[in-house]
Amino acid sequence: MRFYITACALALSVGAHASDFSSSIGHEYVGAHYSNNINQLKLSADLLYNYDHENTIANIGLGKNIPLGDNTLTVGAKANLLDFNYSDTEYALSFGGDLTIPLTQQFSIYGSAYWAPSFASSGSLTSYVDSSVGVRFNISKPIAIDFGYRFSQAEFHDRYTRTVADGLYAGVGLKF
Repeated sequence: MRFYITACALALSVGAHASDFSSSIGHEYVGAHYSNNINQLKLSADLLYNYDHENTIANIGLGKNIPLGDNTLTVGAKANLLDFNYSDTEYALSFGGDLTIPLTQQFSIYGSAYWAPSFASSGSLTSYVDSSVGVRFNISKPIAIDFGYRFSQAEFHDRYTRTVADGLYAGVGLKF
């Protein structure tokens, strides 16, 4: 756990480049996200907490930004800590990416999908999936509002699953 706290603090302290912070709330969960774009690299840190079941997922990620015209595709990996109530803490390395498609200066749509297979997971964890899709409305240059759907679930050897997020969310974001 200390490693993740140190790594998240390091991610947050990286120089003054294009950064954004957002928070969201959904059915039985809250989330926070920070990302920092340095040239073509994206450094990120996320925290997802299910307050009904007291499950927590924290991760740090590194990705490569690939500009596709006005669109941005990020391909990368995330180191995840999965801390579930009444269960051992598990770790996973997930692979995936993010896609942002601006529709106008005020509206954009985005999606994110990361998957950790069994060979990149610890203990009895066989897979981990975290995905989201949404629409962003930029109120002003630094402030945005998000609406979307998020699904985050871990599966174990005995086919037992722990779902941390599964539903609609609303959020607010800051760019600096």
